[in-house]
Amino acid sequence: VIALAQTAKIVLGLVAVVAVSVPIFAADSMKEGRALAHERFETTPSSELVTSDELDVLHHVPDYVPRDDTLMVNPWTGGSLAYALTGQKVSSYHLLETRTPEIDRLDKTLNTALADPNVCQDVEHVRGYYVLDFGTREMNGVNHASVYGGLRGLEQTGVAQTVYQTGNARLLEVTACGDPVG
Repeated sequence: VIALAQTAKIVLGLVAVVAVSVPIFAADSMKEGRALAHERFETTPSSELVTSDELDVLHHVPDYVPRDDTLMVNPWTGGSLAYALTGQKVSSYHLLETRTPEIDRLDKTLNTALADPNVCQDVEHVRGYYVLDFGTREMNGVNHASVYGGLRGLEQTGVAQTVYQTGNARLLEVTACGDPVG
């Protein structure tokens, strides 16, 4: 009976030590995780997910883009955050999704709208008259030019013009496909 009582005290002591230790270790682990997330996702002029200039442009999307239009974005440059931050319908809501055939064609060929009338048919069908241009730097150092290359060089090809810009982050209006109003 004495040996059983001593064993019970030892077991209860160990349980108490574990019960006190786990929250302490978990708290340290949570602090480290929070610090790493803050460092990785803090909005700065050179942030990987979205820069301070890009965030400013995102906040101005509702000033220019009609609510029912589809904002053309490359999600790998942070453009899909327009939906999360403004509720605006976007062409890609996340990195790994299946897009409609029209969106897929626009992502690849929008910059050829002046030469290919089928592009404007797709623009009109999805109401894709606005494009976020956050440059070519993508998250995790990847390159999806083969998928989203049609969203590049829109001003240079005469397909779109800037309606709002902060730094290198721009909101473009597609002008090659007629009037987006209506």
